[in-house]
Amino acid sequence: MSDSKSISWTWTELINAVPDAEEVLSSIFNGENLQEIQSQQSPPPPLQNQNTINPQLATVILLEETEEEQKKKKILIKNRASAARSRARKLERIKFLEEQVETLKEENAKLKRIILEETLRRRCQKIQVEMIKETTAKKLKEQRRTVSS
Repeated sequence: MSDSKSISWTWTELINAVPDAEEVLSSIFNGENLQEIQSQQSPPPPLQNQNTINPQLATVILLEETEEEQKKKKILIKNRASAARSRARKLERIKFLEEQVETLKEENAKLKRIILEETLRRRCQKIQVEMIKETTAKKLKEQRRTVSS
């Protein structure tokens, strides 16, 4: 099947690439009047062994080809639509994940700030406890001196 597809594309490309007969003849005969040249030519001889094709059979063959082409086109369109939907879902998912990353970054920063504040508060408490211990130790020392003296 892929061979017939590439052949049909090749024929289409060839047909589009071939210049019109009038263009070719005018370029060959340097722009002489094309009607004069055609009138000088003799008509082609009739074909001796004509193999005529049944017109009904030809239309059936053409209809089958066009039905196959239509099916291929429908499949191609469906595949493209499916791919577009898939890309849209992917973009949606990426957008959702990026939003989630942003919220998690904000939450992480908030938690780090809370941890830092807690760490500083505990250090301050330790320093206060140590200062209280030192002051009470000094007071006790002074009291012992005064009591013993």
